[in-house]
Amino acid sequence: MHTKLYSTLLIGICFISFSCKTAGKLYEKGKYDEAVQLAAKKLQKKPNDAELMTIIQQAYDYAVQDHTSQIQSLSNSQHELKYEWIYNEYIQLQQLYDAIYKSPSVLPIVQPIDYSNEIISYRHQAGEVRFNRGIAFMQRYTKQSYKDAWYEFQAALRFMPGDVATVQKMQEAYEYAVTNIALVPMQTNNGYQYSTYTSTPNYAANYLLQNLRNNSGNQFVQFYSLPEANSQHIRIDQFIQIDFPEVQIGHVNESQRSTNITKKIAVETVTYKPDSIVTKYATVKAKLTTTTRSIHANMQARINILTPDGRGVWNDFANANFQWQTTFNHYTGDKRALSDEELKKVNTPHSGTPTQKDILNNLWQNINSELLYKIRKYVNRL
Repeated sequence: MHTKLYSTLLIGICFISFSCKTAGKLYEKGKYDEAVQLAAKKLQKKPNDAELMTIIQQAYDYAVQDHTSQIQSLSNSQHELKYEWIYNEYIQLQQLYDAIYKSPSVLPIVQPIDYSNEIISYRHQAGEVRFNRGIAFMQRYTKQSYKDAWYEFQAALRFMPGDVATVQKMQEAYEYAVTNIALVPMQTNNGYQYSTYTSTPNYAANYLLQNLRNNSGNQFVQFYSLPEANSQHIRIDQFIQIDFPEVQIGHVNESQRSTNITKKIAVETVTYKPDSIVTKYATVKAKLTTTTRSIHANMQARINILTPDGRGVWNDFANANFQWQTTFNHYTGDKRALSDEELKKVNTPHSGTPTQKDILNNLWQNINSELLYKIRKYVNRL
């Protein structure tokens, strides 16, 4: 029992000593904010630790000097974001105040300063600057400037949460910044209609729209179907036309390779007397035929992006290939001529030939990823 108590006390002493040394090392390295935070935390558990008291008092004084010096320097700056930077300095000072305030034994000694009023003042000024920057960007009347304005209003809301005027301007900037793209109903030129191999009409377009809406890679691009855009009176900036100039499904190609097998096997054992046994052999023959069937198919999609007046903006192709092959074996002749491995091949079932529906579904699944990749790559440049 005494040993256990001694061990616990020893661990506690070592822990406290380590805390002092750690806070002290931070102080020695000039990391005054971190030293204050750590010392204040440890003083909550050991309020009368003289060494920690000294560290936190000196570290706080130096931290305040550093931040106020930086604030003075920023105040003399001509940079329009200086209020935001000063605000950040006061936030760090207030964090020191909050840390010390949680250790009542330290308050009479350190007497930290509450910077709440300064934070409120500079937060408002920082928000106003961001708001005015947003207005200035909007007056340049370009897609990029509206995007820049949106980011400025977003930054302003960090300082003025829920400000009605800022929210309205942010929404207005987005409406001008966004590029609305409508997907025109797809066409095929080789007689393969989507309705022949999908359960939902225009499945391909719906699938593309869903994936592009969920993850276009660009928050300033919105996708619509053409009927949807027309019914909602959406301003359309670009149209995506996708057609399939090439859909080819080949016939089943079949090739065969035959091997003649001859084998001598024991067919009878004759015993004339105990020490005279004769084995009779016979030659058996079989033909092992290996059949290979294969199908190749390919699909090509052509992507055109146009402006409302029909001007081409971008175009590309996406391709998908389908390869299927199966191999199976059969024999004629005497089964006894076959080895165990050859019998295993004969007894192995082969996969059935895919239908046209299966092939088209596979082609679309393959080409869909390529279409998504290429369209996302394009919209990320907008």
